[in-house]
Amino acid sequence: MTKEDLLKLKKDIMQLSFEERRERDLYLRDLSIGNVCGPMTGYASIDKPWLKFYKEENIGVIRDNLSAYEYMKKHNLDNSSYNAINYLGNRITYGELLNRIDEVTKSLISLGVKEGDVATLIMTNIPENVYLFYALNRLGAIANIIDPRLNEKEVIDIVNENNSRVLISIDTFIDEKFIENIKTNSLINNIVLVNPVNSAKMNSILKSIILFEKSNRYSNDVLNWDTFIMNGKNVSLNAIPNFDENKDAIMVRTGGTTGKPKTVVLSNKNLNEMANQHMLGEYNFNKKDLFLDFLPPFIAYGICGATHMPLVLGLEIILIPKFDAKEFPGLMKKYKPNVVFGGPILYEKMMLSRKTKSINLSSLKVPVSGGDTMNIELERKINNYFKNNDCKHFIGQGYGMTEVASSACYSKENSYTEGSVGIPLINNSISIFDVNTMEEKTIGEEGEICIRTDTVMSGYFNNESENEKVIKVHSDGSVWVHTGDIGRLNQNGNLFVIGRIKRIIVSNGSKIFPTSVENIIDKCPDIQKCVVVGGKHKTLRKVPVAHIVLKNQNVDLNNLVITLDNEIKKELPDYYLPYVYVFRNDIPVTSIDKVDYTTLEEEEYSYQKRIIIEDSAKVKKMIKRV
Repeated sequence: MTKEDLLKLKKDIMQLSFEERRERDLYLRDLSIGNVCGPMTGYASIDKPWLKFYKEENIGVIRDNLSAYEYMKKHNLDNSSYNAINYLGNRITYGELLNRIDEVTKSLISLGVKEGDVATLIMTNIPENVYLFYALNRLGAIANIIDPRLNEKEVIDIVNENNSRVLISIDTFIDEKFIENIKTNSLINNIVLVNPVNSAKMNSILKSIILFEKSNRYSNDVLNWDTFIMNGKNVSLNAIPNFDENKDAIMVRTGGTTGKPKTVVLSNKNLNEMANQHMLGEYNFNKKDLFLDFLPPFIAYGICGATHMPLVLGLEIILIPKFDAKEFPGLMKKYKPNVVFGGPILYEKMMLSRKTKSINLSSLKVPVSGGDTMNIELERKINNYFKNNDCKHFIGQGYGMTEVASSACYSKENSYTEGSVGIPLINNSISIFDVNTMEEKTIGEEGEICIRTDTVMSGYFNNESENEKVIKVHSDGSVWVHTGDIGRLNQNGNLFVIGRIKRIIVSNGSKIFPTSVENIIDKCPDIQKCVVVGGKHKTLRKVPVAHIVLKNQNVDLNNLVITLDNEIKKELPDYYLPYVYVFRNDIPVTSIDKVDYTTLEEEEYSYQKRIIIEDSAKVKKMIKRV
């Protein structure tokens, strides 16, 4: 097929009506499973080979045109007695959830919040955050959810950027000085504080003492949660209009693992389509399933994938207000959840913990790993651990980004392929394009991973130049999100991520993919984790540096490095060899437990020695000769 013929075919497909596209997708499904015979082009955006793994009746089903609040409410009208939220022993049913959203909506109206306003939420996983998200959405306002760990200047910069006039925060991170500064240096004129124990089930006397002590620490112009709710008691909800799916719903920030975080604006359509595709995707979700939710709400993965999606599906979300990765094994043992979304680091800790070494995981139906890369050796170890602990399911790797409301593809069990991050969600398309020319690669070729989806963000807030780098209109008129990741698709549509373009190490003109080195090093039984980054070099610009956490602390490092060098040389060119091996107590992570590549890349070395032992506790380095 010539380039001209390919372009014409793509343009013709773009002209099809919705019904015509659905009929075409059903034909492609039949073609891929052999029900009909016909030609295939070899281009994923046209052939969609992954459709064979979805049921015919689920293909082309679109969501209703509703706000996120209306969408969640519609799907739970018959679930009023089911538990929606489990928070520190307090279970809140779907009926109670909807009633509390009503209360909070009226209280927001009492503060003057209206359509188009931005309200800033400084929140962790507490029920009040869920009420606020849906109440703001019901009013047509935007929830600007930010990390409680940001400093005063960062918070003030963010609220000034989007002209927030209302700030609602957990009181754990707020003091009088902060309140004074934010009122002086921003447009914020209403501050509401909520204590994390407010919705917890605990001794009533102790609870009242805590809440009383907190509520009396602040000036009179700051509302506590109870007063905020009381102020809305006599407000009417009759005048609230309906808002369609194209209205913006939330603001969240990118992870910042390879650069400065950006503010992403997501619409009702983005959130609802994420839930819709999980309903249609046959992922073992069932109403009343327990969903362990420790993902912070200020990231897309948290609010879209771990709050809105499971609530739309009628699951019971177990909210963990303050999460430490070390607590994960204990949480798994305590709650025995059916569904878990987490990063690779959590499953590693679970395997290594005494608490969960012999835990029965038969209740675990949907174990998902996303948000960070998982090499094939770790995947095998986790699957073996699951099997030995009575879990009948594989670790399901997912792939996505904040700019597409979190997930874009997932490892369905009927399409499971080792080393893959799965197939596109049912209404998505994923294909591989040339990094420079934007020409589509054929299936099997490597290039930039691009996503076409209804979950693509409205855009970066006030950052059109960055929008143009990520959201691009191709020559056929189709709109694709350019992920900045390198990957390939196989004949079944399984996606394999090779690495981020920003993480590719260009050393003396040669390209080095860090994951290729990591996969080899992680095979060593003495190594718990390895991350390879590009270290600064005076003449070669960048060179590979391997950061390693040992499992066996008594290993001879000299012999280990020689062994690793030999293993790498068996599979890769010599220029892939790390210039230095850094042995450390742990790998630095961001606030959301992703590997902090930026911090690792900024470390500097003389490269006169090949082994560095870093004692992170003492922030001291000792160099040994090989």
